[in-house]
Amino acid sequence: MLKMINPKDTDTVGITAIASYIPKGILTAEEMSHKSGIPCEVLKDKIGIHEKHIANDKETPSFMGAAAAQSVLANTGLAAKDIDIILYAAGGFYDYHLWSPASKIQSIIGAKNASCFEIRNGCNAGNLGLHICKRLLLNSPHQHALVICSEGLSKTINYTDQNTSSLFIVGDGAVAALLSKNDQHNKILNYASMTEGSLSDEIKVLGGGTVNFSDQKWYDNSLNYAHIQDPIHLAHIFDKIYLENYVKVVKQSLTEIGYDTTNINYLFTNQVKRSLSDSILSALNLREEQTIKTLKNYGHMGTVDTLFCLELALNKGMIKKDDLVLLASSAAGFTWASLVIHY
Repeated sequence: MLKMINPKDTDTVGITAIASYIPKGILTAEEMSHKSGIPCEVLKDKIGIHEKHIANDKETPSFMGAAAAQSVLANTGLAAKDIDIILYAAGGFYDYHLWSPASKIQSIIGAKNASCFEIRNGCNAGNLGLHICKRLLLNSPHQHALVICSEGLSKTINYTDQNTSSLFIVGDGAVAALLSKNDQHNKILNYASMTEGSLSDEIKVLGGGTVNFSDQKWYDNSLNYAHIQDPIHLAHIFDKIYLENYVKVVKQSLTEIGYDTTNINYLFTNQVKRSLSDSILSALNLREEQTIKTLKNYGHMGTVDTLFCLELALNKGMIKKDDLVLLASSAAGFTWASLVIHY
């Protein structure tokens, strides 16, 4: 018989703990410059990346995600059997096609009672995953969910293709967040997102899909690399609408629950080039010390970025009780999202 749930017992969901897994392999700006022909000073000074972490062949997305999940469990003392939901959120470059990394992680960590699934929403998938798990916990008898973000996207980068130079910052890593019902000190308050679907074809990996499937030469490894349809057009998009939509979705996530940008204590974003990151802060009237930038030493880790920055901020003791924290992200596709957390 299903236990009846008292709504007063299910009105909050908070982030109980966060842990990450960062591979030890390093690719430096000097090495990227040598591979691509792009001057090192452009990578370091204009874009803002000095090095990034690269997974080896054994550090698959599921391996890294499981390692981050195991760290969360070890840090909290929660038994794997007590996890009710495992949500794997990533850009979609899994260990294999037609395969479930969430169920693989369930097996690795021994969370035999967890229901498992994946979502794909580009670099927004982590924020969306937190929102989805909040709703699932509030509308069920479940108590704990793991949101796992893990990316091995560096393998899709062809450094000899300067048309994709905007993607050279992509690095690897994983982060896991434990969500618990009735956690009062780090509550997930609201989520807002917006999408411009006309831009959906701008960035993609050409191989592995159904388009022209019979004509694809699977021995042609070039199909496995990221492809930018029109770099000039993409640059125009970033100049014209990227910042506007980023600010718009942040403001929407706040106004829907009675706040505005003056209430923001910290904003953690997906990692973008230095000038764009500075523009986001300026447009929201935020100071440099109200964020964490990890691009210089970690690159852009896709869905991992926002939670990784939040983990770093918590470990540094930056966030205090009653602070309002925003996780804001953008995704190739193109989608923008903002998640509001009250600590």
